[in-house]
Amino acid sequence: MGCSDSRAALSSQSNRDIGADSPYVEPARADIEVGSQVAKVVQEHRPLVALIFGGPGTGKGKTIDHLCSMFGFQLISGEDLMLRSLPKKVKISRNVVLTTNREIMQFLEEEPHHLTIEWLFKLVLQELRAAPKEQSLFLIDLMPNLKFMLKNENLVKERCCEEIEKFEKNFPGTIALELELPFAIFFRNLTAHLNNANDPSSGAQTDEADAGKTQRRHALHENAARPFVAYYRKANRLVTIDARSGDTDSVWEAARHFIAERELPVKKHDDTVVFFNFEGVKENWEKIDMHSIKLEEIVPSPLSASVGDVLQFLARYIETTSCEWSKFVIDVEGTSLALTTAQEFKKAILFRSEPNGFLNNCLRELDRLTGNRSGSSLFKAFCSSENETLIFPKSSDEEMCRRLTVAFSETHREL
Repeated sequence: MGCSDSRAALSSQSNRDIGADSPYVEPARADIEVGSQVAKVVQEHRPLVALIFGGPGTGKGKTIDHLCSMFGFQLISGEDLMLRSLPKKVKISRNVVLTTNREIMQFLEEEPHHLTIEWLFKLVLQELRAAPKEQSLFLIDLMPNLKFMLKNENLVKERCCEEIEKFEKNFPGTIALELELPFAIFFRNLTAHLNNANDPSSGAQTDEADAGKTQRRHALHENAARPFVAYYRKANRLVTIDARSGDTDSVWEAARHFIAERELPVKKHDDTVVFFNFEGVKENWEKIDMHSIKLEEIVPSPLSASVGDVLQFLARYIETTSCEWSKFVIDVEGTSLALTTAQEFKKAILFRSEPNGFLNNCLRELDRLTGNRSGSSLFKAFCSSENETLIFPKSSDEEMCRRLTVAFSETHREL
């Protein structure tokens, strides 16, 4: 592939058991507990409605975004519904005009009775009934994030169970997803973050006043969600994901695996990572949740097949397994792809991927697993227009990496 021979140096570090003195750190994993009735509801009911609960620090936003984009859930936000509907409601009943969140907050401070759990469920029902008939998966983020709403006693009360029972007469296929982060653990994680931010060498900055607001918001959300979570736990229709590690990627991975095991169809693949292992590094890749693919085993006549055919077989294989895996290691040995050059692909304009939290984490995990202690990554990454990240050994020819990234992305898109 036109790579310089750094294979020996890399392999000397990686072809060994990882011992106690290794810099490798096991990636965070989020435990998951599934109620005994969940599988039955998911299998038998359409539309399927999932209520999701999770306060600050649980990764709820990321999990919602990915569930909607990857599996086609339609998000219904309780906060958005109330902010959109309350001005219309009071304009008709009281001839009061509310145009900003601040005006809504001031109005509710004087007349909090306008915000009730009964009204919220009525709005959710209206939204569900107005959805297209072909839409069969719904994700309801019921509890608002705004503090002035969470503090409203008419919205947060034990009598919510009655409203859930009324709601489920219309939509019996309902489960709940709880991203669990007890306040004590949240406080510990936030304190550690603050301590790091106060260290001048960390480069991080955190406003302690903002941190205090976040603590109060977490406590309010925990209190508001408690009766709902208790209801679904008692009904054995609760899915609990442990968010104590503070690693939002691991929370999303647990949610993705849960959905994948229920065999819901994939609409779009998010954050697909493909590492082309041109240097033949041998590792236990599953330690960092990467699925190893030996290309010569899935491609007919792998040495004589065109590079385009090899990429097509690879893209199809990834497509069929992406519910279970989002990160892949590709062993190209024994295929025409191992012998190809940049000239076999059309020219491509593509820039190396800019550093971000997700990408940096992927590269860091690879370096740790392969025993790299140098402080400089042995890998480089390129991001395609299809939201795929392709990773290569650092010594790989730059132009080859660009062209291969574009070619793989185009092949995947055409499937």
